[in-house]
Amino acid sequence: MRVYTPDAALVKVPGAFFRRSPVEAQVVLRSVRDASGIQGRLLDGGHSVVAGRIAGAFHRIGRGAFADEIMRTMKSAGYNVREYDPFAEQQHVPAIAANTATQR
Repeated sequence: MRVYTPDAALVKVPGAFFRRSPVEAQVVLRSVRDASGIQGRLLDGGHSVVAGRIAGAFHRIGRGAFADEIMRTMKSAGYNVREYDPFAEQQHVPAIAANTATQR
């Protein structure tokens, strides 16, 4: 079994993951506390298409600052990056609430 950090997983998964498993994708996206770990992996591998997908996903879930930071970093490194929403084929992406826990 391979276990990846959220940063590594987001760079490795195919775009179809966001359409097939939107809730799981949101869980991973929301677990990211700092975009720098993702940026390093994107830059190391020259993953301009993946960067556009991840930035679009962050925008879709309301984390535009992370998306903008990823786009800015990749472009400043000379990559041609086009942001797109990997959830786009979904009419509705179910939102998950942050910091909700049931008390017993």
